[in-house]
Amino acid sequence: MDNEQAQGARDALRHMLTDARAKERWTLVRLAGRTGLSRTTVSKALNGRETSPDTLVRLAGALKLDPNVLLGLHRAATSGTRIDKSSEPLPAPDPEEKERLGRSIGGLNPYALEVHRSIGTSASAVQSPHLPHYVKRAHDHALRAVARKAVEGISQMVVLVGSSSTGKTRACWEVLQSLPSDWLLWHPIDPDRPDAALRDVARVGPRTVVWLNEAQHYLLDPRVGEQVAAGLRSLLGDESRGPVLVLGTIWPEYHEPLVREPRVHLRETDLHPQARALLAGRCVAVPGRFEDAAVESMKRGADQVLAFAAARAEDGMVAQYLAGAPELRGRFVQASPGVRALLEAAMDARRVGHPLALPLPFLASAAEGYLTDSEWDLLAENWLEHALALVSEPVRGARGALSPVRRPRGGIASSSVPAYRLADFLEQLGHTRRTPAPGLFWQAAVQHLRGTVAADFSRQAASRHLLEVAHRLAVVSEDAGALLDAADRLFDAGLIEEALHWFQQSADQGAVFAYGIAAQRLVRAGLEETAQEWWAKSRATKPSSFRRHSSLEEDALQGDFMAGRKIGRRLAHRGRIDDALPWLTRDNDPMNLHIAGYFLAAYPDRVDEAVEWWKRSSAAGHSYALQHASTLLAEHGRWSEAWDLAAQSAGRDGPHAFRSIAAVLFGEDDLDDAAKWYEQGGLAGDSVAFRVMADRLVKAGRLADSVDWYKKAQQHGDMTLPGLSTWPDALSLDETIMAALPRHVAMYLSEKAISDLRLQGRDREADELSKTAAEVLGPTAILMDDAIHRYVQAGQNREAAETAQRAYQWTAEPLYLMTAAAALLRHGQLDEAVQIYWQASGAGRSEALSEAGEHLAAAGRLDEALSLFRKAAEGGDLNAHYRAAKHLSRADRLDEAVEWLQGVPAEILSDALVNTANLLANAGRIDEAVRALEHAARLASSQSNLDPGWLATHTAITLLRTAGRDRQASLLERFGWAADGGISSEWHP
Repeated sequence: MDNEQAQGARDALRHMLTDARAKERWTLVRLAGRTGLSRTTVSKALNGRETSPDTLVRLAGALKLDPNVLLGLHRAATSGTRIDKSSEPLPAPDPEEKERLGRSIGGLNPYALEVHRSIGTSASAVQSPHLPHYVKRAHDHALRAVARKAVEGISQMVVLVGSSSTGKTRACWEVLQSLPSDWLLWHPIDPDRPDAALRDVARVGPRTVVWLNEAQHYLLDPRVGEQVAAGLRSLLGDESRGPVLVLGTIWPEYHEPLVREPRVHLRETDLHPQARALLAGRCVAVPGRFEDAAVESMKRGADQVLAFAAARAEDGMVAQYLAGAPELRGRFVQASPGVRALLEAAMDARRVGHPLALPLPFLASAAEGYLTDSEWDLLAENWLEHALALVSEPVRGARGALSPVRRPRGGIASSSVPAYRLADFLEQLGHTRRTPAPGLFWQAAVQHLRGTVAADFSRQAASRHLLEVAHRLAVVSEDAGALLDAADRLFDAGLIEEALHWFQQSADQGAVFAYGIAAQRLVRAGLEETAQEWWAKSRATKPSSFRRHSSLEEDALQGDFMAGRKIGRRLAHRGRIDDALPWLTRDNDPMNLHIAGYFLAAYPDRVDEAVEWWKRSSAAGHSYALQHASTLLAEHGRWSEAWDLAAQSAGRDGPHAFRSIAAVLFGEDDLDDAAKWYEQGGLAGDSVAFRVMADRLVKAGRLADSVDWYKKAQQHGDMTLPGLSTWPDALSLDETIMAALPRHVAMYLSEKAISDLRLQGRDREADELSKTAAEVLGPTAILMDDAIHRYVQAGQNREAAETAQRAYQWTAEPLYLMTAAAALLRHGQLDEAVQIYWQASGAGRSEALSEAGEHLAAAGRLDEALSLFRKAAEGGDLNAHYRAAKHLSRADRLDEAVEWLQGVPAEILSDALVNTANLLANAGRIDEAVRALEHAARLASSQSNLDPGWLATHTAITLLRTAGRDRQASLLERFGWAADGGISSEWHP
């Protein structure tokens, strides 16, 4: 291997490490502490100097990189292995030069891809060797459209969201049948799903399907889920590796925490930013039932299995019946005590977050906690063997309730301990359980779980305020993070010596920042002398906390471009731009080069230098550097040069540069000259440019001139409503212009003009414009809303209600029925309003009956209101229970109120129990209130960003203190709930 090739490998390795370090925001010394390496060793690796494979493996773990890629580059640099420099600094190998990852889609086994086996007919319990006939639904058309785009050369991803056994995986399988034969499929499962995906996602090449069945196992993994999501985003955005098609499935309860924005006002941590960005706009809902017409067609079809299932499935849930769901439910409900206990233990294990493979020793020990004393005494000696035989028995040929986990064919078993997998349907049923896991479940976890699983269970126990269990699990896990959490909890309990021991253990396991945390806790506790000892330990491993400017310069000189950026910014902000430039430009980092251009752009006599650095930034990979350069040239009147750079930017980064320059011109009130830039941007693919130009013409009072631009926007696929902060003069929106505008724009501008006129008290002009809009646009929701508004303002509530009902007949929008009912209430027509609320409920407004119940209860008709609340709850209105309980408690019917709250769906039971406790506490029933709060804490879900058991536990502490039970409150706060129930007594680690 010649020197040039070796240098290329070293450069690629250096770039990959430094880029990852910048992304993770590791300082040099912090990275050294995290990996257990010396600062010199880390510095050598980051600067491409001689390093060892062990060093690279440690850095890969800290920097979330694929160690195989790093080791490959290392071999290329040191032992003659050829490396294609065109791939640097990306870790993806050239798919044309290496064996493509995956298997040919021809001849794949659907069951190996986890398509559910279907049941047999009543005549035979053995399933057919063939899949049942497939019946397409709406989501199938969306899937096919995505697949077509992938085949046409554009990488795509789609995730089907639906409950267990609704046909998600089968729908993805059907899509595979439409792909060309040269496509491959990659299903990452070995050694486990998230690790397999993280390890090899960088190897995925063109024309590959990435199969992510049960995507929660990849994206919700607390260790590497975000890295997997980031890897998939990189894959989808890398044209050189496309086209690829990522197919995934997920349950709604797992999809929701992945896509939910963190609630800033509650200080929630953003746990899944990468996954949320990955899934945005890429999810398709799968309904839980087939339409009646489709079911009838299946009954008459030639497929006997499908006809058999369609004739017996309830509520159109044919897919669930085919997967054996009703049979599984029946076996669980009717199971003997031993079988039921085993299944309940498995359901709770999955609910708490155990991986799919459930080890038998843990299950067997945990199951004992679900048996009564008499049931335990009556069990046969071989009860476990008998129970396993029953639960693993196939359901009409499909997978049983608990099926043995086998090694992959041709593979090696990952563990010598036998393990079982819970059927998907029973796992989802487990999420609806209303009772917490018993004490023996947690005892079994401490006895049998180890490593990351024990660490995860420790966090789950802590979230339920089962503090002793959490501590024991952290200890057996030997996980640095879990031990650090355990030390923190011990410090909270006042066990300072014990806490310091576990802070030390955490640091010994690699979390060296534990020293600093311990020191901070000691300072807050007033133990300054001891704190200094721990500060000294921290300084010995984390000198970056005390670094001087010279140390920052040292890092920059060693190739740390983040350090160079900090120095350059500081100098530039002080006006020392020439001193700043060497620090910003020494490593050819695209962001640093862009920052150099940004500071130079502030000097009118250094425009050319700024443009030059932005060009270099663009060449190094910055996305919008050329756009900024073209805009700067436009600001200085150098239009020809600006045009050339904008054209280059359009070809490289997208056509937005033309719009940016047009904005400069618009700022100089030169709309006609700006138009050509907007036109060019729109023709280059920036369809928004047409609409922006139209909006600016409207703001300038040139409404007639805007018509053609709005039409161009529509022709180029931009149906966005005008983005106007000021509105046109209503009088200029005449019949001719209204008819010429695209309908959605005309409706929008009419609405805004009418609204403005009303606000200004110009009702006569608003009436005239409303009449014109009705003649040109026909009956619209806008005009209906305007009429309703006029009647309400005039106190003509009967007329408002009638108009709202006509609006519903025209639009089929049930919100108008809610409006009509509210108008009738203002008119004093309660019974008539209730009838309209019933109609709205039937039209899809689930809250309508609860609203009606609120008004009946306020009128003293509580029993009638309760009837409506019950109907609303049956229809899925989660607030109905709370509303009923509120009115019952006000009527001194407390026990009924408690009964209503305890009848809520399982997913909100924990919250309802807190409300129950508050009602009981207000009535002086403290012991019952504390029991309700304990139940709430133990039911806490693992999917929340907040500590799920915190509210319930701290409400209980507050209640106990208010009731003068300080001893109990202190025990609960410091030592938590006992595993077997009640408030824990003092315990010591």
